[in-house]
Amino acid sequence: DSAGMVGMIGGQVVDLVAQGQIETKGTKELTQTELEDLHNRKTGALIRAATLGAGIVAGADDKTLDKLEKFGVLLGMAFQLADDIHDHDPSNPEATGYPKYIGVDGTGELLDKTTQQALSLIESFGSNAQPLKDIAIYNRNRKT
Repeated sequence: DSAGMVGMIGGQVVDLVAQGQIETKGTKELTQTELEDLHNRKTGALIRAATLGAGIVAGADDKTLDKLEKFGVLLGMAFQLADDIHDHDPSNPEATGYPKYIGVDGTGELLDKTTQQALSLIESFGSNAQPLKDIAIYNRNRKT
């Protein structure tokens, strides 16, 4: 799932077509929904695999694995939102990422909301989740 055509590889193909790096009948400008799908298939899939895999190795029950999987997807989206904010160049009319659709402030608000959703998922884990919480908060607050 995470690596094949429905995961990172497929997401990378969509990304390269959108950037015009793969020759097709023309470049395709992504809609906001397609951009979200792209982020979920690339970074979201990678982080989802890491959090889910860690839970499996630790012997977590199905309910915990479900929360870890959802946390990974949300953290992946939050990572991409933070990247979009840091990569945004207001002088570039060909700007990409979420700021193109909802502005830098809107992207920041979505980053905060997505981070909070991720943190809420693992709240019941207590202190065992502190490293995951730290990563999510670091990502939300990072400057680069």
